[in-house]
Amino acid sequence: MRSSIPLITAADLLREIAGRRLVHQALDYWAERNPDGLAVINATRGTSLTWRQLRDASLAAAQNLRRMGFRQGDFLAASLPFLSEHVILE
Repeated sequence: MRSSIPLITAADLLREIAGRRLVHQALDYWAERNPDGLAVINATRGTSLTWRQLRDASLAAAQNLRRMGFRQGDFLAASLPFLSEHVILE
């Protein structure tokens, strides 16, 4: 029996995502244009992050992971429920 799910090749995927921005590019964009605007509101904890704080914390987390030996393609498991740090890590 044949599957009804279309087969997608790597070339198809590259064509599909060509020209799209990456998450860190969007973060840089908003951190430059609206640095003090709210980016994350954590209602559970009663805290928030501005675009500048989110960008800076994200870069710091990436640098720490790099120092720890993580490289592109590595996997990291994290359990940070209801924490702003989960958004930062993503």
